[in-house]
Amino acid sequence: MQRSTNVREIPSTSSIANFLADPGYAQQIFVTSEPYFAKQADAQVRTTLISSSGYDPYRVQFTTRDFAARNPDIVAKFVRPSIRGWQDDLRYPGPTYVLL
Repeated sequence: MQRSTNVREIPSTSSIANFLADPGYAQQIFVTSEPYFAKQADAQVRTTLISSSGYDPYRVQFTTRDFAARNPDIVAKFVRPSIRGWQDDLRYPGPTYVLL
C-alpha cells in the first residue's frame, strides 16, 4: 500500500478540542456523538461518511445483556468466529488485502 506524502497523522485524543480550536482541522468521529458536542460548542459541523469514498467500513455488532444471558450459544457462535477471523487476518493478512 502506498502512503500519501501530503497527509499528517496525528495521534487521536478522543476529544473534539483540536477540532474546536482549528477551523481547518478534520478528524475521524462517531457521527452519533462528536457532531452533537461540537454543535453544543457553536461549531459549524459537516460530516462525510467513510463509505462515500468507496471503502466499506467495519460494522459494529452489539446486543443487550439480557439477550446475551438468555442466548449464550448464539452469542458464542458469533463471537468465536469473529475473534478467529481477526486473529487470522493479523496472522495472514496477504489473502485478505489483495481483495481491497
